[in-house]
Amino acid sequence: MKNLIKILRANSCSCSLVTNSLFSLFLVVLMPLLMVNASAQVFFREYAPATAGASNLGRCIVRPLAGTEKFLHVGQYSETTPAHTAHAIWTNDDGTLNAATNYDRTANEDNLSYSLNFAEDHMVNGSYNMVFPFNPMYSGHPATGYKVFEIGDPTQLLPATWTTIIDPVTHNNVWDHIITNQNFDISVGKSVIRDQSSTNRFFVLSDLSGMNNNGNPQRFAVTRYDWVGGNAGHQMTWSIEYNLDDYRLYPVGIVQDNYDHLVVVGNAVLTQGGKMRIFTCRIHHTLGTILSFTIYNVAVPTPMGPLPWDGDVIANSVTGGAPYTNNYLLIAGKATLSGGNISYPMIFSLSSTLVSNQMAIFKYKNPNCSGDYLNGEFNCAKEYPVGGSTPTVTAVGSIGELDHPGKKDAFILNTSDMTTGTGATVPNWARTHGVYFDTADSAVTTAEWFVAAPDPLTGGDRLVYTGWQSTLPANGIHAVSGSVLLAGGTNTECYAVPCSSSVLNPIITTITKTPDTTKWGEDVEELTYPYSPELDPKYCHDGDVIDFGKSAGEDGEPMIGMNKYGENAIFTVLENSINITYTSSEDAMITLVLVDILGNTLATMKAKSTLGTHYYTISTKDLVTGSYLVAVVSPKSRFNKNIVIIK
Repeated sequence: MKNLIKILRANSCSCSLVTNSLFSLFLVVLMPLLMVNASAQVFFREYAPATAGASNLGRCIVRPLAGTEKFLHVGQYSETTPAHTAHAIWTNDDGTLNAATNYDRTANEDNLSYSLNFAEDHMVNGSYNMVFPFNPMYSGHPATGYKVFEIGDPTQLLPATWTTIIDPVTHNNVWDHIITNQNFDISVGKSVIRDQSSTNRFFVLSDLSGMNNNGNPQRFAVTRYDWVGGNAGHQMTWSIEYNLDDYRLYPVGIVQDNYDHLVVVGNAVLTQGGKMRIFTCRIHHTLGTILSFTIYNVAVPTPMGPLPWDGDVIANSVTGGAPYTNNYLLIAGKATLSGGNISYPMIFSLSSTLVSNQMAIFKYKNPNCSGDYLNGEFNCAKEYPVGGSTPTVTAVGSIGELDHPGKKDAFILNTSDMTTGTGATVPNWARTHGVYFDTADSAVTTAEWFVAAPDPLTGGDRLVYTGWQSTLPANGIHAVSGSVLLAGGTNTECYAVPCSSSVLNPIITTITKTPDTTKWGEDVEELTYPYSPELDPKYCHDGDVIDFGKSAGEDGEPMIGMNKYGENAIFTVLENSINITYTSSEDAMITLVLVDILGNTLATMKAKSTLGTHYYTISTKDLVTGSYLVAVVSPKSRFNKNIVIIK
């Protein structure tokens, strides 16, 4: 099987397992993926469409507030036709797949496209019934993206903002809305946020641009949706576009401050050209009027005085605001050097008054600290723990080598609390997750968004991200998810540690502007229909991609006994030993591991297993009374057995 993902490998041993020597080995092993059901704290999984040449990707991940699934990923799915569909993936604690859902008009019947870019963590309620008590009620997570329309003669395909509400129990979308464009404009739903002062109200941020040089500038719009008793579903209360003369505005996200007002974050660049800079726009959440608009200039301190940053500073997302990060905003993105030949991951913290707090630009190299700096960017940054005594900032994105433009890896970093405004940003830990840079493989893996979640095994906390990966030779773009422990970034599965070089803390100055506002768009309700595509889930383990996982209605975790590769393992528990009978389908290295109930690895050893049946014995005479797990792992299978020893 071709390795799609490379990781660091431990030195292997070709000798047979020695019984009493097991307990002298206290090595770090890949146990989190070995634990049945409770293995969730560290993983890296791929969700490939079963159709050859098809692609999918994850753009945003939330923790559903109802239903049995632990995580909802939203994004895009495409078969071999030009059209693509909105895509949702529902997964468990360990990243295994429960279900996949596409939202479309009866599976591309109109050959037009849908896509989802963002989903809201919180749920809203509504109803189409105009009579109290308005039953039946619908509820779900608002999500936004776009739907492509055929417009004009000759026909042109133009995206329009599409918003839906996804029920986390049924996986169906229970409400749809499209905002039609004007004058051949293009609009794309970028972000959505529920109003914290009215739990059934939410706001959608749209990116607006002109088509065919129609004179309409690059700008953004915000649309407010409300449901109150008597309305037929959620209704558009107001929709306003915001345009700044002499500038092009590219929105990336929307949050709320502690006054309930909206804050839109994006990128601004002069129409006649120049360096891209970050902007914020505070908007009255009831009226839609502008309260403030600020552009942030960047300069690097030098011995001769601050010099303007010679490249672009670009925002990719924003999180925070009340009540999430003590009203601070965290902007994730990148800073490029002049000419754009290299970019550094960037986090920008803003205070509650939207005056600059601090910006940190991170420079990293390969794990061995050799070569050029790695190109990189952050796609999402969040403070964690929220409101805790020692909060830190964690970000996800990607980094890659300059001399290998076809290769980059998912990047996870934790740094000091940036909401204090100290100006001294110290990285705590960093991980790359998926592709090891010292291999010759050409691959791209990136993390787009993440959520914090309790770890079901250790009781600690972790982050779980969604994203995508592509490999060469071309194998399509596939959705991925990964997980690391927030405490130290611990993960013994599929990661490398890049070398931290330096952190730049630029000086920020501000410019205030006053954009124009005007009504935007007309509302159209057009239902979409869910259907379930087939995915082929895989996971990364000891350098190989294994083509089994868990899909809807099917237990893909290999159990004790024969699996589809013809391999099996039988465990026999005796008075002072565990006997393992293992049948291998080919010559391969296997790993035998013993773990206690707390997840501590007591011993591990690699052994050469040739084609046929082999016998191994693990002594238990030195173990105390309790529960243990013993496992046999090969490149194509894993077999576990929970045992109880009574002394």
